[in-house]
Parts: sequence; structure tokens; C-alpha cells
Amino acid sequence: MAHFETSNNDSIKKTETMVSNNETKQWFVQEITPYYNLVKPKGTKPTMVYFIVRIKSEQVRISTGYKVYPNQWEKNKAKVSKLLPKLESDNNMILNNQIKIYNQRFDEYKYLVNCGQIEMNKDTLRHYIYKGQIMKKIKKALNIPQTLKNYIYNDISFTDATKENRVREVEKFESFLNGRVLNSYSELNTKLFREFQEWLIENVEGKNEDGTASPATLNKIVSNLLGSINKYLVANEIISKSQFIDIVVTPIRQTKNDNKIALTEDEIYLLHNYQCETEKDTQIRDLFLLECTTGQRFSDVNKVTNNIIHKDGRTYINLVQDKNKAPIQVDILFEMALEIVQKYDYKLPNISNKLLNERIKIIAQKAGIKGSEELFFDHIDKSKARTITRERHECVCSHTGRNTFVTMLSLRGWHYNEIGRYTGHKKIETIQHYDKSKVGTKYRVMFEALQKERPELLLKLVTDKVDKEKLSKEITKEPLNLSTNPLLNDNEKKELEYYAIDSITFDTLLDTQFFASKINKATELKSQVGHLKDGKLCSYDNEITSLISEIEKFSQSSTSDSDVAKQYVKQLSVWKLSDLHDSFKEMIIKCVKIGISKDAIMQFINKAVEIGLLDKERFTNIKEITTVLLDKRNKD
Repeated sequence: MAHFETSNNDSIKKTETMVSNNETKQWFVQEITPYYNLVKPKGTKPTMVYFIVRIKSEQVRISTGYKVYPNQWEKNKAKVSKLLPKLESDNNMILNNQIKIYNQRFDEYKYLVNCGQIEMNKDTLRHYIYKGQIMKKIKKALNIPQTLKNYIYNDISFTDATKENRVREVEKFESFLNGRVLNSYSELNTKLFREFQEWLIENVEGKNEDGTASPATLNKIVSNLLGSINKYLVANEIISKSQFIDIVVTPIRQTKNDNKIALTEDEIYLLHNYQCETEKDTQIRDLFLLECTTGQRFSDVNKVTNNIIHKDGRTYINLVQDKNKAPIQVDILFEMALEIVQKYDYKLPNISNKLLNERIKIIAQKAGIKGSEELFFDHIDKSKARTITRERHECVCSHTGRNTFVTMLSLRGWHYNEIGRYTGHKKIETIQHYDKSKVGTKYRVMFEALQKERPELLLKLVTDKVDKEKLSKEITKEPLNLSTNPLLNDNEKKELEYYAIDSITFDTLLDTQFFASKINKATELKSQVGHLKDGKLCSYDNEITSLISEIEKFSQSSTSDSDVAKQYVKQLSVWKLSDLHDSFKEMIIKCVKIGISKDAIMQFINKAVEIGLLDKERFTNIKEITTVLLDKRNKD
């Protein structure tokens, strides 16, 4: 490496002048001093060290290619000490040698600039620091887009389709430059790419309602172009890795256009009852309704009948969704869905998503779906955001089906976790996005109006066995013990039994069969014992003792509606039964905590077995848990 002696600084120094706005600026190159910075100075892991210098009011960062532990870094050098582990000390010595080389090259660079042998700029500095030699002058303007396209055409790792996509992205960059000449690769910087990003927003058309491209599409163009620069220009040392790392383009944020609607249940019946003009339209309408009543994406609707299972009067779907590979193993909930798959003898027609979206709007209009929607279209450029009015039938598309399914179940009081088992969603936030009943009050008010005035327009569940309105009048006149009621014939007993089953909830079953309300009350009082109230310690010993006595007495008795409870448990889905089992287990644990006797607790567990709440495995599991808790209680 050359050594440059300077006998007299004044004779070597050269004043570089730059005239701008009639103002002359001086540059004393020999006075420029570099320094070194860590990428993560407060970290605990080895971090990259950068050579940093400011020339002509512009900062230049050049990677040393070596790392150091932040706590082993002193000013502009790494610690080398016998007190450090040998390997770490050796690593620091390697870094210090690189720093020494960079410092020496920078001194040489300043000398060459001062002598007028080299122009001072980012490109010449980077090249000299990395190579230790003067960069050859570029004789002609660069055609960076063409250079990238040449590399892409010769890349044998790409398929023809991928090559075409990459070239199109480079051509967009070429259109953005619009004849603008890049004289140096150093002009590939953050400023240029942010300008390119803004140009894309204004000039790239897409599939959004307003004709613009989605942020995801624009971000992909920028990301892939940067990927090409890294793959070809950085890998071939045309630009440095540090220069590439310095290009920082923040992705465009996704705008929020939640303009997807859900159909009301009377609108579903309008579609269902409409006589389509062609067989193809009938198939499109039926598959759309199947999406509304199963909660599957349109791309998965055809799979609904691939692996149907019939068991205990229920029909179960078994499929793996295309998009997120979520396994779906659920029962068909709505009678309409069951009617549709049976209509096609469990062999559904094949319709493209594109054709459905083209025809379903027309079918919806002809079926009588009316009204309008106020839709808000956000935009990356906020000044271009706007609200438009659109006919409701024009808003119907493939996304409408899943929105409708989630909204119908939510209006029936289903929890999002349970809905997610049908739709394949794992995040509550995603399911909530589909639930249009939470947007204002429109959907809920319309649903409640149908319940009250036109209940026949509400979709029937497969589990709906009888007309609930008719039976609600009868059930108040007769006792719940249906099997011994002499006033009812066998058919009436059966009908009322179905209604009674459908009227049960987890809470009512646990209360009527296991006195859960008393157990919860005793648990609440127990938790308040020892707390101050009105300046006195709370003591509910008498109340708790009385409740325990009631609960233990109840456990010895037989309840008249146990047959109905058994039927209710029998018709539960696998997941609902699992939830009920968890609730029962929690109740048993409470029994132990409040002091219920072992005999009473075992009576409850045996009763749970009788009504089918516990199978052999769950019975063994809860018995073991109870035994452990009772032993611990006795020791305490």
C-alpha cells in the first residue's frame, strides 16, 4: 500500500470552492476526520461497526464488515485485553486492523483529492475505502434499468413467467425515470426510491373500486425491484452492500375500505326462491347460498361435499381450506345448506370465482334485493378519499357469503371462538371484521324485527325440530316432566321434549342438574370472608353452611328433567360438549373449595356420567383431579 509523505501541509492543502446562490463555500479536505459507530450500541450481542465521515455536508456510512460486543467498544476501537476471553480479544484485534486500514486509505484519499487527482464524492470515497485504488471514470451515462433487465433475462433460476413479472417491474422504474439520466450508481438511494413509490401511487392502475392499485401491489413492486438490485448489482459488486442497506423505503400502509356487506335472512330467502333464467345462474346462486350457510370461502365451497359424514342425524363437513390450510371438521348448521348439497346429490358444480362475481350482482338485482349503501373509499393520498352511494345488489360478491354466515351466527348469540371453528379463523379480530351486526344497529334491528314479525323468514337450523312459537304456548301449561304427564300423547311428548332440549343452555343445565347457582353463590361468599365491610371483618359462615347443606341435599335427590338434559347433551357438537365439560369441571373444583362433602361431589360426578356429560376418559380424569384436591383439602 502506498505511503504518502507531506512535508508542508500548506503546500499540499487545496481549497475547493463551490459557488451556489452567489455564495462561495470553502472545503478543507485535510481537516475531515472519520469516526466509527455501532449499529446497536446498547445491545448485548455482537453488532456491525461502520466507518462514518461527512463530506460536502453529506454523511457517508461504510461498513467495516466486522462486529464487536458493545461493552467491548471504546472510542473508535475495540478493546484488546488479556482480561477478555482469548477468542473475543482476537476478534477485536481483527476489527482494529480493519479500522487501521480504513484510516490509512482515508488519509491517502484526502491526499489524492487535495492534489486534484480524484474528485471528492460518495462514489470515489466508497471505492477507495473498499479497494484502495482510484475508481475508473464512467465515460457514459448509465442505463440501470437495461442493466437489470439483461441480468433478469439471463437468470436461469427464474421461470419465464417470473422473468416477465420482474421485467415489468423494472419497466415501471424505467417509466418513472422517463429519460432522466443516472450518471452514478450512488444515485440509487432512499430519495430516488421514495420518489418512485409516490410515482407508483399516482400512475399504477389496479383492481380497487376506484381503479387504483392496492398498497400490497405497490409494495411488492418496490420490494421486488430492490430485490433485483441486491441480487444483481450488489452481488456483482457494482454497488456496495452498505449503500444498498442505506436505501430505506417505508411500505405503504393498507387503506381501510370495509365496504363488504352481509345479506339479511329475508334477502337470502329472496335469492333462494328466485327462479333463475339459466341453469348456470341457478348453480351460481346455489353455490353462493352455500357459502352464506357454511361460512366457507368460495374457493373452498366445492370441497364441502368431498368427505361428508352422516352420524346421529347430523351431517359433518371434513375439508382443508386452500388459503390457510385450516382443517374444518364441523356439522352443517342450516337446513338450506343441507338442501343444496342434497339437491346436487353431494356432487357440486364447478364455478369460477370470476364468473360468480360477474353474475351474482345481476342475480341479486333480479331476485329483488333493493336499497343502497354508503361506501367510504380511503386512499393513500388522503385528499382523494371519498364516499359514494351504491345500490345494494351491486355490493354482493364472493366475500358477502362469509360476512353473512358470521353475522347470522353472531346475531344468534354465538361466541367468536365457536364461529371460528366453522370459518377457519384463528384470530378474534378477524372474525369481528366479518361480523356486520357490530357495525351500528342496522343488522340487529332488522334481525329482531324478523324474529318478532316474520319468524318464518329466519333461516332454520338443522336442530330446529318444531315450530317454537306454537310450542311456547303449550310448554307453560304443562310440567317439564314429560314422560309422566298423562295429559299428553306420545307425539306431543316428543315435540315438547325437542322444544325443551332446544331451550336449555349450559347455565340452565348446570343449575337444574347440579345446583350451580348455589355453588357459585357459596363460592362468592367464601371469597369475601375476611374482607372489611363497614369497618368490620366479613363473616358468612352461617350463609355458607346453609348453602352447603342445600347443595348436599340436592345432590342426593333425582331431578325430574334429567331425561331432557340427557337429550340436550346428546345433540351437542364435539366442541360444545368440550366447553360444557370444562364448565362442569370448574364447578366441581368450586365444590371442593367451599367444603362440599366427598359423597355429594361424587354424586354430581356420577350424575354427569348418567346424562352423558362425561365419557370414561373424562370421568377418570375428573375423578383423579377431585381426589387430589380433596386430599389437599384434608391436609390443610
